[in-house]
Amino acid sequence: MRGLDGQSGTLNALMREHFDSARFYLLSSMPGEYRLELRLAEHLLPHIEDDAIQTRVAGFLRSQDIH
Repeated sequence: MRGLDGQSGTLNALMREHFDSARFYLLSSMPGEYRLELRLAEHLLPHIEDDAIQTRVAGFLRSQDIH
């Protein structure tokens, strides 16, 4: 999640919110909600301007069973 900090209302901040929520759901043993948050983050992925962040996030999302 490094590099996803940003001002409220930016795409990076929204992506960070999805990952924060996903983490909460993972720790709360709510796998359906966890996958949903990651799918929502996946939809934002093409809009992240920083290529390095986009690559790291895409790799993480591929490593998860979200579909």
